[in-house]
Amino acid sequence: MLSYYESAEGLKITKARAVKECEDHGADPAEMFSELGDLAEYDAQAVLRWLGH
Repeated sequence: MLSYYESAEGLKITKARAVKECEDHGADPAEMFSELGDLAEYDAQAVLRWLGH
């Protein structure tokens, strides 16, 4: 069975989904934008790595 991180391999997510992931993890989306950029879409695993997965 794949982990949540592994299941995100190769996936792109919208900015709205990235913001929701931040909120679900108690993280400030502005900090993510500062580090990963303010993009229209994100690599899902990059967001999860940023969140500490």
